[in-house]
Amino acid sequence: MKKGATTYPGRIMVKLCPDAFTYLTRHISLILVTGTNGKTSTCRLLEHILRTQGVRCISNRSGANLRFGVATTLLTHCNIFGRYKQQYAVLECDEGDFAKIADQFTCPNVTLVVTNLSHDQLDRYGDLQQVKNYILCGIECLPQAVLCLNADCPETASLAPLVSNKVVSYGIRTDVDNDDLLSDLLQPSCILSLESQGALTLQTPDVAIPCPHKITNPPVYSLYNSLAVATVLHQLGHSQWIPSCFSTEFYNPGRFEVIRVDDTSYTLILVKNPAGFRQALQCLPADPTDIDFVFAINDRISDGQDVSWLWDCDFSVLNHVDEHTTLFFTGRRYSHMAVRLKYAGLDPERFVLEPDIPTLFTRLQRPNRHIYLFATYSSMLEIRSHLETLTPLKKFWDQ
Repeated sequence: MKKGATTYPGRIMVKLCPDAFTYLTRHISLILVTGTNGKTSTCRLLEHILRTQGVRCISNRSGANLRFGVATTLLTHCNIFGRYKQQYAVLECDEGDFAKIADQFTCPNVTLVVTNLSHDQLDRYGDLQQVKNYILCGIECLPQAVLCLNADCPETASLAPLVSNKVVSYGIRTDVDNDDLLSDLLQPSCILSLESQGALTLQTPDVAIPCPHKITNPPVYSLYNSLAVATVLHQLGHSQWIPSCFSTEFYNPGRFEVIRVDDTSYTLILVKNPAGFRQALQCLPADPTDIDFVFAINDRISDGQDVSWLWDCDFSVLNHVDEHTTLFFTGRRYSHMAVRLKYAGLDPERFVLEPDIPTLFTRLQRPNRHIYLFATYSSMLEIRSHLETLTPLKKFWDQ
């Protein structure tokens, strides 16, 4: 099903029956996830663990996270009497639309996760305070909800004293001081201890849980997604499943998804704001050789038409890449991105401007190279769609 089709039934339902949300959520427990970054990954990991453990759940996996998309998800999974076979609805909610979504729910069993809050698309969300206001308005509509807040994000932690809801929080503590991971605004109730030897232990209010993991040096943002899921599971009374949050190698389509075509390996990385771009660049190999980069920047509605956020990103890490690395630029705003990297100090002699994606991939196919593709949302879909023609690959909406 294409994304455009995932909102139409919900649009009709909300227009004809404004109380439809209330009716449809009478007999199902809601897990809502909102925030700037990590919403999709958190939802998919949580859904994956619940399904693996035999718990039935529904989710708006297509990425339709606005009010009409959420309505469509609820509508398409119930029977004609508005009842579900599933126990949970795991719903990703756009932070800008969250107040409108939350205003529709009156069900008693709601868990709300706020992953983090940072500057995002200015043309859609305005400033950061406005986004916080949207979320606070949504929380006011859900006085019965349990809030799971990221205590290490100052903007998210600052929500706690402003609400009357029950709050559980999570954070990471290391045996090496790191101010980037700490906030003094909220003491986390679920603490992930990250030791220098790589061991992970989750300290909940009840018990310490060793958490084995398969990924060597997992990126911090990935740990936060897993930690958010672990906190939800603890809150729901499923602490026995927490170790699987960290031991599951789980990749979302377009989120550090590795795709191999013949002798060329592609890593597809969604970027949409300065914080996410910074985290993505921090995950590059320490000694990057035999790699090339693609920057695919669009300015469609789903990407945000204002791309000035690129000037708030720190690209200094790219100054240390191998001198044989080529930087390719594509998408509707390819020239804008090229100018941005020129001002970041990179040599324009290494730039290749190619707006046509099929032609771009013809030029990319070099033996034994690893290509990192940083793409905004619509560019990511276009690139992945082209990769589906080059190698057997599940379609994005079928993942």
